[in-house]
Amino acid sequence: EVMATVSHAGRPPPAAAFTPREIDVLQELATGAKDREIAPRLGLSGDGLRYHVRRIYRKTRAAGRVDAVRRARALGVLPPAASAVPPPSGRYRNR
Repeated sequence: EVMATVSHAGRPPPAAAFTPREIDVLQELATGAKDREIAPRLGLSGDGLRYHVRRIYRKTRAAGRVDAVRRARALGVLPPAASAVPPPSGRYRNR
């Protein structure tokens, strides 16, 4: 299993190395939801969710949730983040 999660050069695995459940968990992590919100949505126990989160951390070599989501996006596992700044609506233009 170690060979499936780390490439020969020590880089994180390709997007295909993530299970569908891990991708589900990553999508939930990207929303900023807490464990107690994510687990029931995915039909997991708290321990089950933590198991998947640990595997995600290992595969992405992440130090935490935000880092795991950032790295998953860089690997193409998750789509790029939407801009945090909404486009101008014309409502608050400088006068």
